[in-house]
Amino acid sequence: MKYAVFWGCTIKVRYPSVEKAAKLALQKLGVELREVEGTTCCPLPEVFMVAAPEVWRTVAARNLSLISKTGLELLVVCNGCYETFRRVSKELDESEELRGRIGEMLGLPASEIRGASVKHAVDLLYGE
Repeated sequence: MKYAVFWGCTIKVRYPSVEKAAKLALQKLGVELREVEGTTCCPLPEVFMVAAPEVWRTVAARNLSLISKTGLELLVVCNGCYETFRRVSKELDESEELRGRIGEMLGLPASEIRGASVKHAVDLLYGE
């Protein structure tokens, strides 16, 4: 099994032991992780979804578009990243108008704005 992994800012900065433990556990399960260059904070849904929803969607869509280019399913450990990526992926899949708006803000064609299949590490541990 191979996944694109997104550690996010919280795991990398505040909980490096969670990152290390996840890497070791996933390796034991035969999971190969590919980190994606150029990604940024997801951003945190509890703050940005309320205070700046268009910025929240745009930054998440940028990350998702980078990740989708790998052709791999996305694996996350952080619950906030999971919520952001699941919600924004669904919105992008359902709205051509949203993809167009975000593409315009990022200077990309709407066809390059896409979501990704997102899985939480816990889902993997439970065999889902």
